[in-house]
Amino acid sequence: MNPKVSVIIPTVDRPELQRAIGSVKAQTFKDFELLVEHDTERVGKSVMVNNAIKKAKGEYIVVVDDDNELMPRFLELTLKAIEEESAKEMKWSNSEWHAVTTGRVVRHDVHGAGLGLREGRQRHAPIQRGASGDERG
Repeated sequence: MNPKVSVIIPTVDRPELQRAIGSVKAQTFKDFELLVEHDTERVGKSVMVNNAIKKAKGEYIVVVDDDNELMPRFLELTLKAIEEESAKEMKWSNSEWHAVTTGRVVRHDVHGAGLGLREGRQRHAPIQRGASGDERG
């Protein structure tokens, strides 16, 4: 049975990588696979992410930078918001999550709600649904 979510961490083996991996493993939502894609040939982040997407088996894709950490309820609450909105994708913009299908703001307080990244970092981890591995992203 395929996982609900594929979490992809493209990395250049930064020291923070283990913290990023730990934050994914600490998720309250457990139906995920973790794909860590190492940049051994200096191909760049987009190539690493595309390579990992080809391997991914999840219905949803989440990309987390190797120097970021997810809040423990990120997957749980983001998936709940997506399913409530019937959205295909959630995007981070102007400090708010937006459902791409409807354009509605889903959560204002992403850090307090458990969505977003630790330590108030401004980067985001978009979450997307795809019909097949080749069509995601």
